[in-house]
Amino acid sequence: MITTPIDQDLADKLKPGAGIITEVVDFEPGEQIAKDAINRYKAGSGARGHVYVVYWTADPKNDVAKVAAMSSPYDTRKHNLGLAEREKASKLSTPAEINKNERYVKEKITPLIERLQSEIKLTRPVHNYNELRAITGSPNFDILAFKFLSNYKIQHDPQIADEFRKEYTLHSKMHHPSIPRFVRFIETDKGIGYLYGFVDGETLEDIVKEDEDKKEVAWWRKSENGYREFLPPATVLAIMTQFYGALAHMHKKGVLYQDIQPGNLMIGFDGTAYVIDFGFTDEITKDKKTIESGGGDEHFFGPEVICHLEEEGRYGFKIKQGHQLPLNLKSGVFSAGDVAYFLMTGRYPFEGPSFSQLADNIMSKKHTDPRAFNPEYTKELVEWLVNKPLAKDSEKRPSPSEIAYQLQKLSEKEVGNKSSEDVVYEFMRPHEIEIAKAFVQPDVKLPEFSSPRRKGGSRPFR
Repeated sequence: MITTPIDQDLADKLKPGAGIITEVVDFEPGEQIAKDAINRYKAGSGARGHVYVVYWTADPKNDVAKVAAMSSPYDTRKHNLGLAEREKASKLSTPAEINKNERYVKEKITPLIERLQSEIKLTRPVHNYNELRAITGSPNFDILAFKFLSNYKIQHDPQIADEFRKEYTLHSKMHHPSIPRFVRFIETDKGIGYLYGFVDGETLEDIVKEDEDKKEVAWWRKSENGYREFLPPATVLAIMTQFYGALAHMHKKGVLYQDIQPGNLMIGFDGTAYVIDFGFTDEITKDKKTIESGGGDEHFFGPEVICHLEEEGRYGFKIKQGHQLPLNLKSGVFSAGDVAYFLMTGRYPFEGPSFSQLADNIMSKKHTDPRAFNPEYTKELVEWLVNKPLAKDSEKRPSPSEIAYQLQKLSEKEVGNKSSEDVVYEFMRPHEIEIAKAFVQPDVKLPEFSSPRRKGGSRPFR
């Protein structure tokens, strides 16, 4: 793995005043990135590129290196500090060449530890707009995501460059509140990439799934009556209402989104449910009946898709010999029904010990009523969130726009005139406060600025 603190050339080519607020990382083919190895503001490593966070301002006088140094990830510095302290202990406990080791520790490791300890106290700015303004000296700025495909990856798989270009082209066609805005394409001597709106929030997968390594349970599971097992129905309803609206918009714009799953739905602290990662998208045209490649998670494939696939190796799928994968807009509705079921119950509607058994269950087995696990839902909610979307016959599934309309009507019964964005914002607000408190307070006095509400694993197959 190749890691550098900041790629100054790349930062300069992005735009005057732009700085990468993370390390530049490239991985050997097949190497997996550990969760939170960089920090929670890095989306990680995907089949088609890495995603980084970019500080963005129109002021060309901004010192990019200073911005990057001040705003570099907290988690990464903590990790590097731990490595430095471990190396110091190791060097000082080695009898051989002890004098040489002591000099090395004094000249190299101790200054590094002191610098990291000092910088950690100033790493909260990426979590707080007021503090970032104070450190950068910029009253107006933005934080964007930068998806980058290195020449290193392109050399190993030349086809991936064409797929990447198709991805950003399709992303640029969509303009919807639940889809991060496309900014522009960038080409450098080290690879290609594109900038788009950064989403400040958490994925649905991270929100719902329990992390055994965490000592405390998720914020939303804590209630007056003790432990809460399932997401509040009003929150699920608000999230799915926004998502179906985004799905309907994509279809209207001629974009087929294949990778519907909880890991690709980001819940923003601004109250918006975002669709992210357009690596597995395809163009919808009048005469197009099939698609040549795609990807996703096997638990979220519709019957009309999974019947044409077979597992290839441990981490991939391929289209069966002699088969063609149909371009079916209602397949996304089935996947969305899977997501809703996951949010309502914390489990998948269809399981199987092997891919073939899972495929058989998806194609033929009736899902268990989610109220068997979570009785909080009314019959009408179950009908529109799960039963209708999970119809085996795609022709019997409603369209995304029809479901969005029906869910909006049901939302009015549940929460009155409160918008779905308000419902999600209230749900996420305690977590945002919790995160802010977790970071060390900076040792500098910062001016006050008004801070309004801001907007902000898949497998491929061919």
